[in-house]
Amino acid sequence: SSRPLRWPPLPCPRGPTPRTDAMPSTSERPWLHEAPQYGLRMLAAVDPDNPAVLRFAAPAEALPEDTRVSVLWPDSWGGRDGTTGAGWRLEARECGSGDLAAFAEGRGTAPQLELRLPAGGNGSKLWRCALLPCGATDVGEAAAVLHVHGAPSERRVTWMALTTLEPPPISEAAAALVPAFSDAQRFEAEYASLLPPALRSRGFGVELELLVVPPDRTEHFTKTSELRAAIAAAGLAARLEHWSVAVDPSVEPFLPASAAAACAVAVPPAPAEWAELMVRRKGCTSVELKSPPPPRELRLGRGALADVRLAAALLRWRGCAAPDCGERGAAAMLHCHVNVRSSEGGGELLCARELLSIFCAWLQFEHVAASLARSWVRRDRWCAPLYATGPEFSFSDKPWAQGGHRPLPPHLLDAPAFLRRAHTLWRGECCALASEEERVQRLFAVTPGRLASLNVEAVLKTGTYEFRRHHATTCGDAARNWCLFCVAFVEAARPGDGACLGRGAEALLDAQSPEQALTRLREAQLLATREGLVALLARVLGEGEARALVEAMAAESCV
Repeated sequence: SSRPLRWPPLPCPRGPTPRTDAMPSTSERPWLHEAPQYGLRMLAAVDPDNPAVLRFAAPAEALPEDTRVSVLWPDSWGGRDGTTGAGWRLEARECGSGDLAAFAEGRGTAPQLELRLPAGGNGSKLWRCALLPCGATDVGEAAAVLHVHGAPSERRVTWMALTTLEPPPISEAAAALVPAFSDAQRFEAEYASLLPPALRSRGFGVELELLVVPPDRTEHFTKTSELRAAIAAAGLAARLEHWSVAVDPSVEPFLPASAAAACAVAVPPAPAEWAELMVRRKGCTSVELKSPPPPRELRLGRGALADVRLAAALLRWRGCAAPDCGERGAAAMLHCHVNVRSSEGGGELLCARELLSIFCAWLQFEHVAASLARSWVRRDRWCAPLYATGPEFSFSDKPWAQGGHRPLPPHLLDAPAFLRRAHTLWRGECCALASEEERVQRLFAVTPGRLASLNVEAVLKTGTYEFRRHHATTCGDAARNWCLFCVAFVEAARPGDGACLGRGAEALLDAQSPEQALTRLREAQLLATREGLVALLARVLGEGEARALVEAMAAESCV
């Protein structure tokens, strides 16, 4: 349905009265609405003339810097004041500190409550807004919860690398890759030798989505044949011959404003006709570059980090670009699969308790990890956040109309439902199961879904945890850092022995009730900090390397 949402119009500094495409509520519970939505800010940065943007503010620069959060009450709410005689409290707490940033109180059945939150400086701030009965102290009692990101300080979010759209003949520059790769290989081999054996042997895989120069512009029939010819010419067949490249129609081309910005920052500046190619489906080819599957999967002890950097360099040399976002959300992503249950891949197989420890640790550091990625993937439907308070939007929601305005399919992006089920099974039928494989099969039969920031559905499909929240990149160092981060996170979080504030699986499985565990995890997620993430990674990387890794990722995210 495209019926307009029934909510009071919001004043706008300039331009027409803003509107929203969100659906009317089909729920009996109130919900929170932000304006302008975070997704609308992203869309305005890359497509200022989009009709959705102009319906809210014309011109796009008229979008207010602060965000208004208001309560929307369903039509059926009137007269039901049995549990809210003391009134309602709408509050916003800053994630990372738990400090109260703003609040509003009102009495009656459905009081009009709203908050205004500032732009948030560098855009990495996040607030947890909750509608609570007055007197309630636990967010678990909230009638509605919404996480609100501060608006990014940069008006453009398209600082993506653009390489040549006119690749030279393979014979001219193949040798240039070899010295750079040799240096990278020596560095990564020395670096890996200092890591714990469990970290060096853990298998992982990479999926990198990009736009590349069509093969017909380079006298090749397919992109695969072009890259294989380049690999052979550079003498790198032993390292990259088992990597694959395939057309991926889910990768979106650039929007006109993004293409123009990317060409402007290219060194040297790219000609205008490049921008025209980058916005057309046939101007560039949408591909996904994949590392080899087991038993040839990547491992830190086999020079994997150098291979990742080399693969990115090879694509840059042949011409590629990393698009940012568009009307459907993120245009391209970088995913990392880390082996946890496949006997064909490297690394010790993890038990059910260790798998749950990693999930609980990721839940704790959800918003911290989001701050290490570019603005447009922090609340994106292709890598939706896993909140300990429950899901806030579905895949079908437009990015500029996300919110809890209708019931979601059961278990979709619902971390609390997954953990409640795990707790019940662990204290019930899992105790009687004879093998670890049976316990894993039972616990992961129902998950929050594939399109979450951490895809745990992959445990039963590929034997991996898939880390999905990273923007597409043409930078080999950025791809290398993301892979190292994901592998280190798995090894650091698997013990679940109290290293995390949320205490990993202990908080869940040893709790007397799932609600007791969720209370602890909600608090841990609210108070999680970058320093806490560094402390966790330091268990396997050492404090200095862990801090350097997190700082490098933060720098890449433009924060």
